[in-house]
Amino acid sequence: MTTPNSPMILDVDEKFQADKWFGHGINYNSDTLPACVTEEKEKSEHIPPELDNFSVDLSVTQFLQHTTPKLSAEIIHTKTTIWFSRDEPMQLEDVKSLLSRPVPSKDFLAELDAAYGQAWLDGATSIIDPRFNEGRERLPMWMLAYWKKATEVNEMQELWRKGVIWLRNEGQRLNSTALPETIEKATRLLDNLHWNTPIRPISSHFSYIATTLFLAKFLGTFWLNDEHINMMIEQLRENASKRTSGTAQQLQTLSTVVEDLSFPLAIHNLPKDLSKEKNKRIIRLGQLAKDGTMKKLYFPLHVNSTHWIAVMIDFEGKSFSFGA
Repeated sequence: MTTPNSPMILDVDEKFQADKWFGHGINYNSDTLPACVTEEKEKSEHIPPELDNFSVDLSVTQFLQHTTPKLSAEIIHTKTTIWFSRDEPMQLEDVKSLLSRPVPSKDFLAELDAAYGQAWLDGATSIIDPRFNEGRERLPMWMLAYWKKATEVNEMQELWRKGVIWLRNEGQRLNSTALPETIEKATRLLDNLHWNTPIRPISSHFSYIATTLFLAKFLGTFWLNDEHINMMIEQLRENASKRTSGTAQQLQTLSTVVEDLSFPLAIHNLPKDLSKEKNKRIIRLGQLAKDGTMKKLYFPLHVNSTHWIAVMIDFEGKSFSFGA
């Protein structure tokens, strides 16, 4: 029999056998256990489809109206071991009536999550919530996954909610300017914009990975990441191409060129690899500057990993400038 500390022999074709693995004091380590064990553990965390109703197809407006369990700020002092039981779990219909209970704090959920694999391998088949009814109910093992999902959704709702409030406040603050029309348009879009679906770049020049949830951080004073900056630059290019009746690619032949974050990164890596094959872009921009086609070059920079600035190189005036 396998001892708690002995290494596992990985067998990708092995079929999971409960009596072989459960309750034998085997240490749960996803790096050493066979795939059949870790896959079975993942199955135990699967939320029933009828309860996994946090649909990404909802619009932002619908998503904010979607009811989710409240998050508890209660500090839980009980050990995670008493939250797991070998008793049979309640029936699904009985569990549904308990889903509106407050979700344990995010910190405690992390502790439960860390203990889950070992408890499951030791033979736990249900979860106890000692906060209610003296812990008499036996909840299904997937309840932990449900709590984690509810926590994530609450955080995403809060992100969108803050953005919508900011948008509303800005509309009231700027009601004497031309901006309210733009704000009103943005507000109307929330009725049709899905709250967390993939966003595809407008042009092949960009390769960022983002979802519509990223857009929420444009509504306010949130911290922006690389994807946000590249999305803004892409939109800037698109707007400029419409004003000049050209395409975003054609902008590269105009007197003013706007580059994304990959440009300063390419400059940073230039000394490491001077091959023409990997530096076609830099060479092309250099040629545009040399023959006088490109008068100005704009690109973003992240200073000390804390602050975004815009940089402009004026090739005609032989100067450069930057600012927030």
